[in-house]
Amino acid sequence: MNNLKPYDEVNIDGEKEGTTLREYMQNLLAFAEANPEALDMVVVYANDDEGNGFCSNLYDPSMGKFEDDDYLPLSDDCGVEKGDCNAVCIN
Repeated sequence: MNNLKPYDEVNIDGEKEGTTLREYMQNLLAFAEANPEALDMVVVYANDDEGNGFCSNLYDPSMGKFEDDDYLPLSDDCGVEKGDCNAVCIN
């Protein structure tokens, strides 16, 4: 049974906003504590919210700017400075 607390804030359209890195890490730590065997398993993610496909996680996390469903990583090439960052991309 999963007893992790979901992030339940919603935006103006009634959609789920997302979770902070702090909340994500707390959930991961609680999950790992309850399921230590999972620590050596491959990490996968769903391609969409309906679970129509899955892929393995290939990349390290990065900070960047998330706006209007677009993500630009922290880099000189993208023109994103550390002060502009508002999101962490986990894949």
